[in-house]
Amino acid sequence: MTKIEQFNALVRGVVTLGLTAAFITGFLYMKIIGSEAFLSVFSGVITWWFISRDQKNAAPETPKP
Repeated sequence: MTKIEQFNALVRGVVTLGLTAAFITGFLYMKIIGSEAFLSVFSGVITWWFISRDQKNAAPETPKP
């Protein structure tokens, strides 16, 4: 894994956690979003995460020279 791939993975994780924290905070204080918007966005993020993880695990690894 190259440095750029490691950086991208780190940034993706931080953004996902930040988005999740922001939506949970907004939901708890009911200032930013309502419960219906929270559930639709959060389920979309979780679905995307599982699909991308499954695709990564299913992809055959290319042999390294």
